[in-house]
Amino acid sequence: MGCLSIKTVCKGTALLIFVLLLGLNAQTSVTDVLAASDTTSSSLTESQTSVPTTAPATTSSPSAESQTSAPSTSTTTSSPSTETSAPSRPNAIENLTVTEISTSFVLLKWEKQLKMGSSFKVQWTADETYGNVTVTVTNVTINGLTAGVNYKFCVTVVAADTSTESNSVCISAWTKPDVIRDLRVTNITTSSVFLRWNEPGGKRDFFKIQWTDDKTNKTTTNTSYNITDLTAGVNYTFCITAVAANQSTEGEPVCISNYTKPDVIRNLTVNNITTSSVFLTWNEPGGKRDFFKIQWTDDKTNRNSTTNTFYNITDLTAGVSYKFCITAVAADQSTEGEPVCISNYTKPDVIRNLTVNNITTSSVFLTWNEPGGKRDFFKIQWTDDKTNRNSTTNTFYNITDLTAGVSYKFCITAVAADQSTEGETVCISNYTKPDVIRNLRVTNITTSSVFLTWTEPDGNRSFFKLQRTDDKTNKTTTNTSYNITDLTAGVNYTFCITAVAADQSTEGETVCISQFTKPDVIRNLRVTNITTSSVFLRWNEPAGKRNFFKIQWTDDKTNRNSTTNAFYNITDLTAGVNYTFCITAVASDESTEGEPVCISNYIKPDVIRNLTVTDVTASSVLLTWDEPGGKRDCFRIQWTDEKRTNNKETKTINNTSYHITDLTAGVNYTFCITAVASDKSTEGEPVCISHCTISPNKDSEIPVTVGVVLAVICFLIIMTLILFFYSRRQTKNNVPTSLYTPLAIKCNDIALRIEDYEEYFKQKHADSNCGFAVEYEELKTVGTAQSKNTALAIENKPKNRYSNVLPYDASRVKLSMCGSPFDDYINANYIPGYNSRKEFIAAQGPLPVTVNEFWRMIWEKNIYTIVMLTKCNEMGRVKCEKYWPSGTNHYQNNSVTTTSEIELESWTIRDFRIKNVKTAETRYVRQFHFTAWPDHGVPQTTEVLIDFRHLVREHMDQYSRHSPTVVHCSAGVGRTGTFIAIDHLIFQIERDSMVDIYGIVNDMRMHRPLMGLNAQTHTGITSLPVTLSISSNESLTSPQTLPTTAPATTSSPSTESQTSTPTTAPATTSSPSTESQTSAPTTVPATTSSLSTEFQTSAPTTASLLDDPGDIASTGESEEAQ
Repeated sequence: MGCLSIKTVCKGTALLIFVLLLGLNAQTSVTDVLAASDTTSSSLTESQTSVPTTAPATTSSPSAESQTSAPSTSTTTSSPSTETSAPSRPNAIENLTVTEISTSFVLLKWEKQLKMGSSFKVQWTADETYGNVTVTVTNVTINGLTAGVNYKFCVTVVAADTSTESNSVCISAWTKPDVIRDLRVTNITTSSVFLRWNEPGGKRDFFKIQWTDDKTNKTTTNTSYNITDLTAGVNYTFCITAVAANQSTEGEPVCISNYTKPDVIRNLTVNNITTSSVFLTWNEPGGKRDFFKIQWTDDKTNRNSTTNTFYNITDLTAGVSYKFCITAVAADQSTEGEPVCISNYTKPDVIRNLTVNNITTSSVFLTWNEPGGKRDFFKIQWTDDKTNRNSTTNTFYNITDLTAGVSYKFCITAVAADQSTEGETVCISNYTKPDVIRNLRVTNITTSSVFLTWTEPDGNRSFFKLQRTDDKTNKTTTNTSYNITDLTAGVNYTFCITAVAADQSTEGETVCISQFTKPDVIRNLRVTNITTSSVFLRWNEPAGKRNFFKIQWTDDKTNRNSTTNAFYNITDLTAGVNYTFCITAVASDESTEGEPVCISNYIKPDVIRNLTVTDVTASSVLLTWDEPGGKRDCFRIQWTDEKRTNNKETKTINNTSYHITDLTAGVNYTFCITAVASDKSTEGEPVCISHCTISPNKDSEIPVTVGVVLAVICFLIIMTLILFFYSRRQTKNNVPTSLYTPLAIKCNDIALRIEDYEEYFKQKHADSNCGFAVEYEELKTVGTAQSKNTALAIENKPKNRYSNVLPYDASRVKLSMCGSPFDDYINANYIPGYNSRKEFIAAQGPLPVTVNEFWRMIWEKNIYTIVMLTKCNEMGRVKCEKYWPSGTNHYQNNSVTTTSEIELESWTIRDFRIKNVKTAETRYVRQFHFTAWPDHGVPQTTEVLIDFRHLVREHMDQYSRHSPTVVHCSAGVGRTGTFIAIDHLIFQIERDSMVDIYGIVNDMRMHRPLMGLNAQTHTGITSLPVTLSISSNESLTSPQTLPTTAPATTSSPSTESQTSTPTTAPATTSSPSTESQTSAPTTVPATTSSLSTEFQTSAPTTASLLDDPGDIASTGESEEAQ
């Protein structure tokens, strides 16, 4: 530190002397000051010869006289003494450097820590220019300089007093020359380029020239340069750089790239000349190239390119002179060498479609199409054992005088206009035709084969070719006969025979003959739907083809008919007769027949007539009847009593009467007689009658007396009412009649005035409801003799929910045919109402397989009201398929949409929109779904059911006046029959003040079996008119609360029990005690006081009639189909 302080003092002294000198010469210019500073620095350096230094010569330092004894390692920096009290001279900066040089600015940097208020003064000079700037930082960018000029830059530290300055530190530097402008390449050859450019801004000394593969630098002071000895087709980059006068400071280079021209190709030749192409080959040019450009011209110029030294030019026109030029192109795809060209003709094209026409045994006619391009004429040659020549300008030629059956070769060549250049020759070989065969005939025709024979043709032949209509393969033979097999039965075949020459292709004229093979036999002939006058035949189609079927059947004579279907219904047959039915398939020529298939079958015997019961005793009856129509072998008799329905007695007899013994007294028996054919198995429809044996507790005269009295009463009542009901009964004359109508129907089918009905009810209810039991027994067989052939068909069996609820043929609803004869079937019948004979359709609840038919019925029968009386599932059993959609669904041709659904306590109302997809017609249907029927049982009161009927009737009167209303439950007989009966009965009471329950039920059962009632509910329905008449002063739809149960067999209740109107009673008690009967409060309204107490007590419940027969297993009337 001591040495450093002495040095600092010495420098400060020197600086002080320097400032004094400046003060003495204030007029001296800044340049002189700098020079003096340099001189001082030089003198100081001389006085410091004993002090080694490492500072550059361009920087100045203070006097070192006082530092001769103190060595120093750096003389480039100095700092004044900080201990002088008077202003001292600042130390000079250190490490002044030029860090960045451009064409117009330099960046100076140095090191120095300034005191408060000090600054740096920067000055620069060049030639006659001068500039300065003051800064407080240790770097400065000096702009606005001239390119390529040598500048001197000096930096001085100025003290806070702005007058005291340190020694200046200076440095010199050249600005970079500017870039040249507008460099361009001209006069490009395969080995040289000529460069031109404009002078750069500022100054320069010369230009340095460089290019890609030249390691030496060329220079010039001009603004152009010719570069030679380059390689052809090579991409060169040429760079020009301006250099300053110091020959080291360079401006930015300016470069340009350019290809030299490729050299010309060598040895261009044309090879493989065809009618539409030539193949060009050549040698590579000197130097480099990227690809070759190919051009050829006729009337227009075509271009293409390749990287190979060969090219196949196609799509040329035959016989035309072309000029082909090849040019090498550099990699920039634009610099091209000189083209090399060659000319050549293409060959004339070959003729096209040379054919041999009109081949005979001695001549051929040749035709062909013009060749592509041009030609002058055609040269024709043909050879057999020798060669013949001719020529023509036409495209056809007739060659005559040939030998039959010989192979000739015919050649045609197109010749150019120079008459020497020929195209390719086109040749064809052909045989003359062999002669035709004679006397072709067909023998031994079967279902799958025919045998052909013919006579040899004149002349020569190698073999015969056989063809038939449906066989794409050709059969051959060297014989004059052939057996053709594997034919299809019933098909019309055309068989053709052709003689073929030795070349196996040249054929003579074909001789053909047509023949049908025999149709095959039908399969699986069967007889279905046998009635007393008809049979329905079915069979499977035979193998192969047929036109129609010939049908024959014989008994004493032969009958014939025909059909195109695989089924046929034969009618007008005689009952009980054995017929043989034969079916024969016939071909389309209506004469070729297959083998017949026959089957024999008996027609059902007709039903017996006039079955009567006579000589009735306590243990026997005598049955008599009349012979049925047609023939029969014997009669089968069956009888059952009402208590043992599963125990049937059967007898077979030949007479028309039979005395049945060993019966039980007082029991109601049902006797059925069936006629049986001679095969002992074919049976007619049974005819049944019910009758009670005489009770052992009654005098034998009582039945006679009762019968006489009833007969007289019935006669009087009928005579009295016949005029009243004559007109209304006329509308019922079209009801299908049963083959057997019990005599009792005529006595019971009477209408009563409402005021007389109570007495009638008491009479029928007496003696344990015997009157109603007899009445029901009479109704059980009503309509049962009617045919159900359509429902019994095998094809329709899956469409029936219950096997014993089948629609009668006479009253069934028939749908339209959609292709099959069974398409018209649905398990539904028309049921008469009060207003119309077809007011209702009673239908079973749809099955999954019948939903489509159900909606088809709704559409075809114009239904606007649907009444549903069952839930879809009850007691774990499926009662009805949910046939309506939640949204929209398609059922064949009908689209159904549920538009609304309103759920109430006892029923639900749904509206459907139905659209026919074929006609686009839209209709609206409303469904009334009664949901108050319990899963097992009946509604507690009639109020809700009568209200429901009133709601339905309002909609029917508005929308269904001219179309039926569909009513269904599960089987379509129990609840359905009840609803229809109630509607009919209410109309009778309201409009006629009459009651004819027997007539209503009888009418319904004549149209659909099992409608509405069993033995118990038939007794119960008789109380409904009384209930309705009681409320007639108010409204038929007003609520009525009736007893839920009633004594079914109570015969003589006491007067005391009658007045108490009990709600329950033992089912078989004849004299219940007073105590048990008076304990139950009555539920009958006060308006029932007009009725006798005996009637109130004994009346069966109205609700009991509402049960579905399908749910009452004990009746045996409706059991599920298996």
